[in-house]
Amino acid sequence: MVKKISAVLLALVLCLSVVVLPTTAAGFPEDYQIAEGKAIAFAVELDKEYYNPGDTVTISVYMYATENVELNTGNIVLAVNSSLFDTTSSGVNGDTTVRKNITANDTWLSFWKEPANTNVNWMVSQTILDRITAANTEAENGLYDSYLKIPLARNNAGSHPNASMITSAGMPGADINADPEPLAKVQLKLRDDVPQGTQVTVGMTTGSAVMTPSQFNFSGWFTGEARRRNFVASEYDVAGVQDAATVGEPAPAGPTVAKSKAELKFTLTSPTTVADPFTLRVTSVITDADWDEYFANTAVADATTDAIQRLGFVAYKGTEGFSMDTAKAVAQGTATDAAYSLAWTDYIQKTSDTADAYFGARLEITSVDTRTDVTYVGVVEYLDANNQTAYAFYDAEQVALLDQNYTTYVQQYVDTYGSDYVA
Repeated sequence: MVKKISAVLLALVLCLSVVVLPTTAAGFPEDYQIAEGKAIAFAVELDKEYYNPGDTVTISVYMYATENVELNTGNIVLAVNSSLFDTTSSGVNGDTTVRKNITANDTWLSFWKEPANTNVNWMVSQTILDRITAANTEAENGLYDSYLKIPLARNNAGSHPNASMITSAGMPGADINADPEPLAKVQLKLRDDVPQGTQVTVGMTTGSAVMTPSQFNFSGWFTGEARRRNFVASEYDVAGVQDAATVGEPAPAGPTVAKSKAELKFTLTSPTTVADPFTLRVTSVITDADWDEYFANTAVADATTDAIQRLGFVAYKGTEGFSMDTAKAVAQGTATDAAYSLAWTDYIQKTSDTADAYFGARLEITSVDTRTDVTYVGVVEYLDANNQTAYAFYDAEQVALLDQNYTTYVQQYVDTYGSDYVA
């Protein structure tokens, strides 16, 4: 059972700090840089992480073009798997269902026709499908077998200043990039028999652009070019453009454990110097809300559910080669790895029924030889509501650059505490 006390110390002969992981922005982030040699890039985004069978999936399509590009007409091709999506609405022979389920942003509508007034369709020619398949990567063919072609047909009477300038000007890349809304939103229906847990992926494929004749294509100009031309496949950035979701209810989020703070402790040998051994103390936090939801029986004798069993840290010497999966396996006892050290404690601080809970680790450097950068992750082992052993980990590993930043840390310490030195 975990004991309530006012402080906690773990001894690991290692050390630590923080890794900051990038976040994903919708569409293209403000600092997006198109790949060298590319003129037009795309992104797709699904409206949910989880769907039920039969749900309608809304796909946002984003476009980015270099500012020296002016677009004329073109076709976008979305790729799906027909075992997951209903592709029976063809868009041809008077069937306008698939067209009516596509909306375009103001920039599109100022220059190109509404999708409902164009020949949006699922490509059904076996010759064309065979050519796409032959040009796709193996990974793309493993995900997709059906392709929705969406034309961008020029509206000569559109509101954009260049709409009527058929031979001399097009839609500038800068205007496309300035619109924060998706270029288009496409609604497709999942099949009613999609099994729970299935991953649903929507994307674009390289094959639809590089095949002959190209189905994913645009015409237009680069600034300074005398006449309109077709952009070549190598100028489109469609490789890896996809988004995925899962069919079924999301798994319960579970409790969260996070790093709270980290503190360095040196021993002064003069007002401006320190001894070689030093300590990094890391404190982790469990919110009171998570405590009440998942750990309420922690202080109950012989509790069999909702109770913390022990808390700890997995530490890895260095910053290169760390694996979160391996760290978790070491903590859960399903793997051993000499590069990872594990230490447990059964002490935790929770000062009141409404306070957050904290536990700590003291990570010690004993000499110059043992000083190193360290990657680490906190872990809580607990019994869940079903009396099953479960684990909660940091969302991301933390990194302590204690070797790389040693001189800086020492200077900061002596600047703060050097005046307290007593010989």
